[in-house]
Amino acid sequence: MHSSYYVLLINALEPKKVYFLCTREFQNEFLDKIIKKTNLKRENYLVNIVEYRGMDLAEVYGKIKENLHLFQGKVAVD
Repeated sequence: MHSSYYVLLINALEPKKVYFLCTREFQNEFLDKIIKKTNLKRENYLVNIVEYRGMDLAEVYGKIKENLHLFQGKVAVD
């Protein structure tokens, strides 16, 4: 997916906090563009990297669970 999808999603939902759980490739290719186009401030987003090669769903859900407290139970996942 292109960065425009995430920009539209973030702008439409207007979240107070955004949690990017992404691969290194996504971070390198899209993350800066998304942050710039959505005017996210550093205190309004968190980034965790997972390695795509051998990505384990348990690792992904574990990272989400670790940071769930940041979102006061209101979470949209895409």
